[in-house]
This record gives sequence, structure tokens and C-alpha cells, in this order.
Amino acid sequence: MFLHVIIDGRGVLREREPELAEGELVGAAARWAGEHPRTPIVAVVFDGSYGELGPGMHEHDERTVVVATHDEPVGDVIVGEVEELRAEAEPVIVVTSRAELRDRVEALGAKVIASDSFLRTLRA
Repeated sequence: MFLHVIIDGRGVLREREPELAEGELVGAAARWAGEHPRTPIVAVVFDGSYGELGPGMHEHDERTVVVATHDEPVGDVIVGEVEELRAEAEPVIVVTSRAELRDRVEALGAKVIASDSFLRTLRA
């Protein structure tokens, strides 16, 4: 069984001063995924756009994807992904500090890690 990790990109970026760039977060998440072989895919979800890429899912490397939601709320996109994975009994971790999103995904059976805790893990 694999562990899926979904990161609330802008939520994590808000935890960092000076601000961490989007690409730096995605790169750090990709390195983290490479160190955790039981994590098949790490998805970093950004509301709006990601750099110059349009909406949709974009492959960063073989184990890391970036999702740009365009005009769909990031919480709804993350909850949808959690619903699909949990329907298949797959374990999911969501990285966010948004209380409303935390409550929604925990109700579906996902584990939540606070953004600041995840940032500390990335820096370790």
C-alpha cells in the first residue's frame, strides 16, 4: 500500500517569510518524494495558476505533479482527490494550515500535517 501526499501549495507558501517561490516549494517536495519511496505521487496544488502553465495537472518529474486549479477553489480540488483515493482505501496525507480544508479532509479519513510542520521537514 502506498501513501499519497497532497500539498496545499499557497497555504504552505503563506507560512514562509521571506516568501518561498512556487518553484522552490515544488522542487523541495520532489526531493522529499525521492527520499520516501512508499510515496508514489506528491501533488502540489495551487489555486489559480502555476508560473506560466495553464490550469490542469503538470508533471514535474516521475513522482511529483503540480495542479493549477485556475478558477476552481483549491479546497474543492484537494477534497475531490482525497475522495477518490479514500474510495480505493488509499491512505492520504494533506499538508495545509487552512482549518476548513483540514476539517473537510479529516472527515474523509485523511491525515493532516500543518504547513509549518511540513516546511520544517523539508528543511531537515
